[in-house]
Amino acid sequence: MNIFILVNSYWEIYEPEYFLGPENFTQEQFNELCDSLLDIATQNAYSNRHPDNFIGNTEIVKEMVTLLKGKGFSYFVPKIYECFGASIFSDTSSFPKDKAQFVSEKNINMVINHNGKVYKSIK
Repeated sequence: MNIFILVNSYWEIYEPEYFLGPENFTQEQFNELCDSLLDIATQNAYSNRHPDNFIGNTEIVKEMVTLLKGKGFSYFVPKIYECFGASIFSDTSSFPKDKAQFVSEKNINMVINHNGKVYKSIK
């Protein structure tokens, strides 16, 4: 199995698109293929534009997905477990609401107390 990832990224956005590709295809070949498709993807984004919407990286990557499928790459969505939350936990409200139930109160408080001490030491 040879997995390739096309990523739409800018600022804090990181949106990967996953493909299964030919077993003998290298990363360098994938990069070269994507480079060669970029111009037509841009043209297609323009051709498929909505008159009231801007064209940006998102629209071009969407067209790249279609073009890669046309080149024999199989698009897939992997099974994902996402841990989305604050980069620093400062209180119980900063823990992800949907995941906090799986962490003991003792461990949550341990992390919050540690981070509080670090915060005080750098003030």
